[in-house]
Amino acid sequence: MAIIALYQNDDGIPNEMEVGDPAYTGGEGIIFFSKDNLYAIKIYHANRVGVEKRRFLEMIRVLGRSLTQEEAQFLCWPRALVRAVDGAPQIGCVTKRQTVRKLFQYSISPGIVFLIREIVKGEAHVIYRRSCP
Repeated sequence: MAIIALYQNDDGIPNEMEVGDPAYTGGEGIIFFSKDNLYAIKIYHANRVGVEKRRFLEMIRVLGRSLTQEEAQFLCWPRALVRAVDGAPQIGCVTKRQTVRKLFQYSISPGIVFLIREIVKGEAHVIYRRSCP
């Protein structure tokens, strides 16, 4: 367990978050999930980023304030920035945690969702007959 200290928080995001073990590790950094599973936290590898990354994330945070409510539903925009992990300075950001299922729902049209449901129910042949002369 680690404690992540944050700054530039959105309303409702605490100044500190407890995270579990790393969920994913990649070339750019490590992804953690908050203990309440509401947030994903990315900590950049210290040897790969510098002060310019922190400045870039700060600018991105400011731009995120202009998202519409609809955009904010599915864009996992930074909602806070990481100051430190267990007291050691780090660079990173916090986004809301979005499930793959939810992202999939946002990415396809309602018509496709209906068709997939009909296929799963075994009723796609009815749609096919209605749409083909």
